[in-house]
Amino acid sequence: AGHIGLRTPFYERILKGVRCNILALEYRGYGNSSGTPSERGLIRDTHAALDYLHGRDDIGNIVLYGRSLGGAVAIATASIYRDDFEKFAGLIVENTFLSIEDVVHSHLEEIVPDRSYQRILKKVLQMVLRLRWKSKDRIHAIKKPVLFLSGRMDELIPPHHMDTLYSMSTSKNKYMKEFFYGDHNGTWCELGFCEALEEFLQDLY
Repeated sequence: AGHIGLRTPFYERILKGVRCNILALEYRGYGNSSGTPSERGLIRDTHAALDYLHGRDDIGNIVLYGRSLGGAVAIATASIYRDDFEKFAGLIVENTFLSIEDVVHSHLEEIVPDRSYQRILKKVLQMVLRLRWKSKDRIHAIKKPVLFLSGRMDELIPPHHMDTLYSMSTSKNKYMKEFFYGDHNGTWCELGFCEALEEFLQDLY
């Protein structure tokens, strides 16, 4: 996660390649936003952004989009508004995870080969982890169209997290697009990325 200024090249590519409006949200505690990040707080920030968009008369269909942690926030928000067909039209997640705990466990298994130590450390982590972001417990509630964008060279979140989220999704309109050379923050640079977004949005509209 980082401040939204770091995402400017991404926004520029989407604006030119997909031709859609973008509202970029700076969560509390990130960049110049005040406050302290928390799971409840970040979800409230997203609710405020949606309320702002629905308060305007020049906005069409709204699609939630999130990468990495943003994907978990988008999934949480979509699961809360799962029965509100006017709140948003679809969901796009890029290189996101099953849960914070699962990400930590994935790296722990690489660093600590001894399984007995793994079990001890996992129990300790369960006690100290403040943020959970259990997308794996929320994704099944979302029935609206979902696009999963997966960089198969993701060095931070193992791609099997995206595979599992996709398989757990109960949406009848779910799509997985894989980018073989896509890494965690650079998947959007891969060939066909904008086309995947454009096709998904066209199907919604």
